[in-house]
Amino acid sequence: MATRGIIWKTIVPYAPWQGGFYEKMIKSIKIVSTKLCNGRFQMRKPSKRYEIEGCVNTIPLTYQEEKWNETPALRPIVFIQRDMVVTYPCECSEEDKTDHDYLPADGAVILQTRQQT
Repeated sequence: MATRGIIWKTIVPYAPWQGGFYEKMIKSIKIVSTKLCNGRFQMRKPSKRYEIEGCVNTIPLTYQEEKWNETPALRPIVFIQRDMVVTYPCECSEEDKTDHDYLPADGAVILQTRQQT
């Protein structure tokens, strides 16, 4: 290889100016996808890809200070859609109160804890 003039260029891990940004992005996508697919990395189903995309795009890029209400977190989705507001889901609606199969988030956590013990 040395006689043919091949020059190898390597990427320094996590160096943003040499492709480290892409390495970090791929790592975060793989972590989220393995959690969604029960430990296996699969990208075959489009719905899973959209779910992964949503998770990765809403991860904060900056550290949250004490006054998080005044200064919102900088997220990748902000660069894609400026006016999008990421909020927490509503606690409960009138329709949920009449639905007998509905389980609020508190109840889901308690049920999950009981099933694990």
